[in-house]
Amino acid sequence: MPVMVRIAQCLLAPAIFVLVLLVFWPGVSGGFLFDDYHNIVTNANVQVKELSPSSLWQAAQGYSGGTRQLAMVSFALNAYWAGLDPWAYKVTGLLVHALNAVLVFLLAQHLLTFSPRVAPPHQRMAALALALLWALHPIQVSSALYVVQRMETLCFTFLFIALILYIRARAQQITAGRSHLGLWVGVVLAALLALLFKESAVLLPLFCLGLEASVLRFTSANSGQQRFWRVFYGIGCVSAFLLFIFWALPHYYSAEPYPGRDFNTSERLLTQARVLWLYVQQVLLPLPSTLYFYYDDFPISTGWLQPASTLFAVLGWLVLFGMAVCWRHRFPLFALGVFWFLAAHFITSNVIGLEMVFEHRNYFALLGILLICVEMISRLPVRDGPGIKYAGVAALVVGIAFLGAVRAATWGNVLLLATDMAQANPKSARAGMDLGVAYYEMSGGDTNSPFYQFAAREFERVSTLPSASTQPMINLIIMSASGGLPDDLLDVDVVWQRYLQRLRTLHLSVETRTSVWSLLDQRMKGKAIDDRYLPQVLEVIFARAEQDDYRHAQAADYYLNVLHQSDVAIEHYKTAIQKAKVNGNSRLVEAIHGELLERGALDLIFQLAN
Repeated sequence: MPVMVRIAQCLLAPAIFVLVLLVFWPGVSGGFLFDDYHNIVTNANVQVKELSPSSLWQAAQGYSGGTRQLAMVSFALNAYWAGLDPWAYKVTGLLVHALNAVLVFLLAQHLLTFSPRVAPPHQRMAALALALLWALHPIQVSSALYVVQRMETLCFTFLFIALILYIRARAQQITAGRSHLGLWVGVVLAALLALLFKESAVLLPLFCLGLEASVLRFTSANSGQQRFWRVFYGIGCVSAFLLFIFWALPHYYSAEPYPGRDFNTSERLLTQARVLWLYVQQVLLPLPSTLYFYYDDFPISTGWLQPASTLFAVLGWLVLFGMAVCWRHRFPLFALGVFWFLAAHFITSNVIGLEMVFEHRNYFALLGILLICVEMISRLPVRDGPGIKYAGVAALVVGIAFLGAVRAATWGNVLLLATDMAQANPKSARAGMDLGVAYYEMSGGDTNSPFYQFAAREFERVSTLPSASTQPMINLIIMSASGGLPDDLLDVDVVWQRYLQRLRTLHLSVETRTSVWSLLDQRMKGKAIDDRYLPQVLEVIFARAEQDDYRHAQAADYYLNVLHQSDVAIEHYKTAIQKAKVNGNSRLVEAIHGELLERGALDLIFQLAN
């Protein structure tokens, strides 16, 4: 092989890395988004001020349930060096994605050696095209530049490493009957590290099973190893099935809507059949108008024919999976692509009550669809050699890179992204909320700014959407209390009525519950929140759900100090003290007595004592 050719091949990996950075770089100037706020921006565990074992341990426990420890530590390191500048977080996420593009290139090279249709001279270039299409696809922007999704991308950094090592170890067994122990140790260590970033790591056995069922075929030069792999995966499949039936299904199944959701388990599973086809459409036709980021208005399937597309979606997946099983030896990359796409969605499209749709769930699944495309392209008949295929694939890579760059540039401007999302999906309440917040931030809170009124108009529009939470109404009420909104722009009484109606009927998500206490907090700080409606709000939330001890204390302070209704206040104080004693919260009891003593409310202290 000529020296220049070898040098060019060695430069492919760094070239991929640099190209991914260049195409997506315009997006690093954007801001935080959605789940970034409660996981990073307002997460005190992550916002460390010093690097010490105790602060890093605190950061590692910063995610719900104490999981995803290494991901949270990575956010803490960003916070220590960059504070709350989103640029640093996004650059880190993009660097991880660029590294993953190189790993996909290496993984693809290993996979294509098992393809009978891609000749060895073309395998490296096919792997290059596959890696670039995977990395530069517009659907990957929300994984690379949505800060919190570093959990997913870093998890797959180690899953890609594990898969590369697994294929290398199995290739040694296939050719020589034995493999290097260090490769298997690497697989295990990489899987464990992946698990410390996100639970998606548990999908590794499914990815490996897909490999064995298609390209590897459980084969080995050693007949004993062949039997071992068949028995190993057979026992694994049976164990996983039993675990799902007797633990996962009873644990997560709900005939009633999941807490904070408007769908139950059956509706979720039926809807996911349609969601998966949506993902396929977005991958194959990644136009800006098809990628929303927010899908909170996605229609739920309430039955096999409601909508009718549900049944066809389910049948479509059954047929495709059946084809992959039947053709796994004849069309191995096609089968692997189907297996990997479905395996990648095994958790997020199953019985756990997650959000219905998120583009970033295709971070690995996209690779499955691209493998199907590789199989199809490799089988296209050509008369004049592979040149036309090279030209066609190159044009496709350039087109995908252009669309990826456009979307990344959109993500690089907060107002542009919010406007784009709201225009592309005007029925999305979340998109409208982001646009309203962007306008409000541009106003700087100045009630005389035109952007202040733009924000109010957008919040008003969003508050009427069926998918809207209570947050746009809360924003309008607080903005109205601050003044600056003319009467012909907003009827605040209508907003209050709308808010009360939503509060009575919506599932009590964290956001819905928090909206009540944010209003009360603003009132206690002196904002002109209407005292005709706020007591009604408190009555609804206390009637609908059990509240913590300190919430009763907050309400009691309001009734006593603002409304001067001591009889209602004393009932809430009593409840707060009872709950505090059960919870061992002696500080709250002391605080209540101290507050009343400071105000000279000795009669109330006496009533509490009795």
